Formats: sequence, C-alpha cells, structure tokens
Amino acid sequence: MNGMEVAVTNILKAYDLALIELPYGHPVKITEFGSAAELEEAFLVNDIHIVRCRVVNVGASLLYLGFRCLDMPEPGDSGSPILQAGKVIGLISSVMLDNCMGIAISSKILRSLGNL
Repeated sequence: MNGMEVAVTNILKAYDLALIELPYGHPVKITEFGSAAELEEAFLVNDIHIVRCRVVNVGASLLYLGFRCLDMPEPGDSGSPILQAGKVIGLISSVMLDNCMGIAISSKILRSLGNL
C-alpha cells in the first residue's frame, strides 16, 4: 500500500473486502461512522475525486446508491468511503453502469468489524 508492505488480517468474501493492519506509528485519519439517511445526498470520497450520489435504499448490510450517469465512480474506486454529513456510512463495493446505481457495504457491517 503506497509502497509499504502491509499484512492482510481478514478477508470478508461475502463483501469482497480485505482488512489490513497498518504498521505501528503510521498516521491515520479517524472518521466517525454515521447511519445512512435514505433519499439524502452522499459523496464517494477518495484522494483522486469526489462523486455525488444519493442513498436510494438502506438494507441490513448494504446501501443502494444512485449516481448521476455522467459522474460515476471509476475503476479503482472500490473501497472508497461514502459520506453523509461528514461521517462514513459505507464503503463502495460495486457499480452497475447500465442503471447508474451502486452498492456499498453499510456502516453497520463496518462497525461490527471491531469484533473480529
């Protein structure tokens, strides 16, 4: 990761998500988890760009997102946080280009990772 060697600590196959352990002393930015509000604006945010979206539906473990068809997530955006009101409500998992929709792993699942 960015030229560092990191260890995968867990793989969640059901969510296509790998967890890594950062080296001791590596600076991290802690972001608070929030709960998704349906039909409210949200943002996919990473170090390359910010993509607007809207939370269409909230399931038990997944969020369903609508994107503007001309401003979609790009290859490599998987795993990027989805934010509402400055809080992480999920991580983007997949995008369907034919209907401009996306699926994100819910913050409910991300919170439970602390119990692994």
